[in-house]
Amino acid sequence: MGNHRFGEPFHEYLAAATCRKAFLYGEKSKLMDEETLVFIKSLIGEDAPVIGIPEAHHHLMLDQPIAFVTALRGILASWYSEE
Repeated sequence: MGNHRFGEPFHEYLAAATCRKAFLYGEKSKLMDEETLVFIKSLIGEDAPVIGIPEAHHHLMLDQPIAFVTALRGILASWYSEE
């Protein structure tokens, strides 16, 4: 039983989503670089929040749980205030 989802066009799903979008990433993640961030921003829109979590790698909630929750709360609060 293998995972066959790697061939799915997740970038197309993300770009087509009509909900609000944000992207949080670990600043020390080996999966993120400037080129990837530019690509993510092109998918979610230039106005969407993109927040790097300091001292976090790939697993934000494990590496920096307080910083992750603080960033997430900030995003949600800003969205709530816009309504």
